[in-house]
Amino acid sequence: MTRFTVLMAFAGAVATLLPLTAMADSGYVSGDYGYDISYPQCGGEFPSGDFEIGIVGVNGGKSFTDNPCFAAEIEWAKSHSTAPAVYINTNATPRRYVGAGCARRDAACSSYEYGREAAAYAVNYANAHGGADITRYWLDVETMNTWSRNTSLNAKTLEGFIDGIRAKGKTVAGVYSTSYQWGRITGGWAPQGGLDNWVPVPDIENWPADAEATCRTTTAFAGGSVVMLQWWDQYDENYACPPQV
Repeated sequence: MTRFTVLMAFAGAVATLLPLTAMADSGYVSGDYGYDISYPQCGGEFPSGDFEIGIVGVNGGKSFTDNPCFAAEIEWAKSHSTAPAVYINTNATPRRYVGAGCARRDAACSSYEYGREAAAYAVNYANAHGGADITRYWLDVETMNTWSRNTSLNAKTLEGFIDGIRAKGKTVAGVYSTSYQWGRITGGWAPQGGLDNWVPVPDIENWPADAEATCRTTTAFAGGSVVMLQWWDQYDENYACPPQV
């Protein structure tokens, strides 16, 4: 994840009141605090101290790539946080990709199959490198990665990711993105049942007060609620939002 997402977070955002109850299993208690790390932290120090939120990226920035430090980072998350989670990088289906069982010109079928297979690849990698007991997965959906101009096909790809994660017996905790990026990529698509939101925001110095206020004024998307904020200091820091009223 990049600081670019922080700048985009408010490009299309308007202060809004959010639903009272999250529609997906975010897995966090209001006020929980912690970090997310991935391949950029390979070879460096990991955050220390006690915290509740520990999330590790399984990919190397794109689908079908690996975070070479995943095993060490998931061990870090387990030793510090109460309920570790994983996030998967997502991107568009390659133009020449033809999904298993799909007709060559059936782009919707291939888009779905690509997402499903990419999710299965990521879960298999996590399972084989110390994450077999991790159940909650986030989808990282950012405009920094390549996407089709056809938002319906992008939505099909993400639908495949969702189903691929669930087919592996895991829970889709929600989506890391912003309302602006989600709209640009999916056209505002809302998956059945909705997906909760993990949203990057500008730096928060006075928390939890400022964090709680930002939770209330950050625009929700994907049919879910804003359940967690991320900002950057030395590391990506995260705060679990209280129920929105």
